[in-house]
Amino acid sequence: MTFDKIHNNLYAVREEGHEDNVLYELFEEWNDVSYLYSFFRENEERLHNYFHVRTIKQAVDDTLEDAEYLEYVLLDIKQEESLDDIFIALDKNKPDAYLLRSKARNWERRNHDSWLRIYALKLSEGIYVITGGAIKMVGIMQEDEITYDQLRKLNRCRSYLKECGVYDHDGLCDLINNEN
Repeated sequence: MTFDKIHNNLYAVREEGHEDNVLYELFEEWNDVSYLYSFFRENEERLHNYFHVRTIKQAVDDTLEDAEYLEYVLLDIKQEESLDDIFIALDKNKPDAYLLRSKARNWERRNHDSWLRIYALKLSEGIYVITGGAIKMVGIMQEDEITYDQLRKLNRCRSYLKECGVYDHDGLCDLINNEN
């Protein structure tokens, strides 16, 4: 596992053997209309029962809109803005935990909650490492193999950073510099 610097406050995991980092792979997948139609056909019951979305076309359109929103807020963040306004803790009982597991989504979505999730570790104030993301169609991550896999990725990255002695932003920068 290596890390790509997206901008000064945001990094993303690059899995071994992958051409791109997980963040860019997510945006590519979430903008692939064929993939989205296939995904929502497979999850049509969850779509109707949990989110009360009537058509797959509406689900695809909402996903494209949310993906564009997330891409904008994460990649075009202004210097005076903080990623802490975008990500919230997954572990609500441990808000000050080291390498806090966090998530981002379109918090402004109307009609239904956004199902797009970007998962990250909070390294320090306003500094995040993206570990993956998913279209979350269940209440808790452990209820679905896709989201449960994302939880495992969060934990694997967290363990890796601890093993490498990464405790803050400087530590991550040192690790990245030593990779090159």
